[in-house]
Amino acid sequence: MTDSMASENPLRTYISSRYQSCILDKINDDTVPLYLREHYTESPNFYTTEDPSVMVETLIWLSRTDAQKKDYLQSDLEAYMGH
Repeated sequence: MTDSMASENPLRTYISSRYQSCILDKINDDTVPLYLREHYTESPNFYTTEDPSVMVETLIWLSRTDAQKKDYLQSDLEAYMGH
């Protein structure tokens, strides 16, 4: 293991721990619709990822409002469809 990898481990462990806690909170939250909780448990990007950069991006996504998510997805869909 290189020195940079050794110094990264505490941060990687912290990110992983906080990420798993956040996702488990969402999965166990009865106020979150069941279809979303099922999505979280079935999606590798939400539930089983081990890549810290994916974890951070997922947490950023979850921090957006529903309106921001809708606007982003609509824009992404329009770009995909060539509009």
